[in-house]
Amino acid sequence: MSIRIYPTIIDKINWLFVHTGSKQLDNTSITLLNLRGRKLYEQKMGLLQPGQMVSFPLDADNVRPGTYLLQLLSGNDVVFKKKISVQ
Repeated sequence: MSIRIYPTIIDKINWLFVHTGSKQLDNTSITLLNLRGRKLYEQKMGLLQPGQMVSFPLDADNVRPGTYLLQLLSGNDVVFKKKISVQ
């Protein structure tokens, strides 16, 4: 199973979930970027074990409606990215 991040549509205060699948990720963080590449949010998560699921709140009241890029990083490497929509 591969890495998954969900949901992809955010409305008000929502929880984002990250499932690592079969990968172990060191020095992990998740970032929310606008489509111009500006970092709006970052959450450090540290070491994630294979099969681990973590969640964190994303307060959409501080983010305008639109499309954003969510990136999961392990160290300095982007290991997963997905577009999400804030309504």
